[in-house]
Amino acid sequence: MKKPIFLFVCLLYSSYVLAWNPIPMSKSVAAEQKTFSMKINNKNSDNIAAVKLKIVERTQDEYGQDILKDTKDLLVLPKQIIVHANKSSAVRVLIRKPNKSKYEKSYRLVAEGVPISKTKKEKSSISILMRYLTSIYLEPNIEKIENFNVASFKLVDDKIQFKLANFGTHHKVFSPKNMVIFTDTKEVPMDNGNYLFNVLANSVISVKIPLTQYEINSLKSAEHISLVNACQECQENESYIVKAQ
Repeated sequence: MKKPIFLFVCLLYSSYVLAWNPIPMSKSVAAEQKTFSMKINNKNSDNIAAVKLKIVERTQDEYGQDILKDTKDLLVLPKQIIVHANKSSAVRVLIRKPNKSKYEKSYRLVAEGVPISKTKKEKSSISILMRYLTSIYLEPNIEKIENFNVASFKLVDDKIQFKLANFGTHHKVFSPKNMVIFTDTKEVPMDNGNYLFNVLANSVISVKIPLTQYEINSLKSAEHISLVNACQECQENESYIVKAQ
């Protein structure tokens, strides 16, 4: 009975690996640009891909979750595209409303698979309708200003919650890999895995990371936390000393 289940999982995995995808997944656009291109890559698939596209404006709530809303600032053409097997096709994005803010503006390209008619042979295969959200950043027409800080932390149930403040002109990615808890008697290194948190320009958000019981006990008596290289694209060896909220 286990073999059919294993085969089914393998088929799903194979379909996922061979699916189409947009390129790039993140795109920063200079203030003077009026248009740019992206690609729908289907080079690793033996199937035709039908994809519909739209661009939405992106902000964040207090916990860093996306708030997406319709926008006329950018227009993607075409809005629906057919990409043949083992091929890729370009789409054009027109900037209808340039960024005149002093902060970077954030958008998402939403790319969704569309069902297409199949032959009898194709109907026997498994298909997965993929949905991708890529990042698009319209840069401001001013010199880049860095102003990112890990403002505070607190223990919330079995998680550590960080308050992140980014008053710089561009987004930042918080990656707390190298973290040490300092108490009055010891230092406790933490293994935080590969957590990544995007903090958009001019935003303050709170994010949570699960802890082990040992880390929870250590954090209860912590004087402060040290973080090194916790911000992508920040200066090398940049460090933060964070106190409890």
